[in-house]
Amino acid sequence: LVGSGKYYPARMLYEYALKDKKFVRGALRNLLDHSVGVGRRVDNFVNGMNEHFMQKGVQSYFDYRFVSFILGALFPEQYIYVKAVETTKLAKRINLAQSGNRIGMKHDHRSYLLT
Repeated sequence: LVGSGKYYPARMLYEYALKDKKFVRGALRNLLDHSVGVGRRVDNFVNGMNEHFMQKGVQSYFDYRFVSFILGALFPEQYIYVKAVETTKLAKRINLAQSGNRIGMKHDHRSYLLT
């Protein structure tokens, strides 16, 4: 999907970089800063991108799955791209509860499973 140009989050990331490359570069730098917990990095990236660029009625496609794709592609030994349904089922089976109420923190159990 990414190579075909049909992967909408990649296209949105490109479009946002054209609008404000300094902001996007900083958001990506922070996402890749391993001195901060992965749940917080995911939350900050998704919410920051959506708050900075969101237009009423326009889907941004920035969510946990997209961030897991970025992290899994760059650091395959540490992260994997996941489907939300699969990790939620596993988290329930091993009694790993969700935490927080913002996008990244809400899925902190998935971050825990991937790190």
